[in-house]
Amino acid sequence: MRNHEAWSATGTLEVVSSDLPLPNGTDQVMVIGKVVVTLGTAPVGANVLVDVKRNGVSIFTSPVVVTAGSTSGSKVPDVNTHTASGFGVPGFAPGDRLTVDIVQVGSSGTEGEDICVVVYFG
Repeated sequence: MRNHEAWSATGTLEVVSSDLPLPNGTDQVMVIGKVVVTLGTAPVGANVLVDVKRNGVSIFTSPVVVTAGSTSGSKVPDVNTHTASGFGVPGFAPGDRLTVDIVQVGSSGTEGEDICVVVYFG
């Protein structure tokens, strides 16, 4: 597996739960280092909130925020939320699945457009 994986979609953003999970098909526990969200068009009037879930549970205590008027945001997973084999770091174990949810978008008519969510490992 590469040192990162990405999800992307074009068009106007909408609140959605991902139905395209990324499985860890390796035989290794991978450390989730950082999540970066980039938009092609910034939201107006409200922030865009994006959550990444491991096996249906968020890796964050609060989602990644792309502030209204901005086109990017990033966040490091919360170490105490998920640990792999007691190592004290966010883990993505064999058989685990990651999904992406868009929890909130900008105001109606200015939701934001064209999203890319990159999960970096290591």
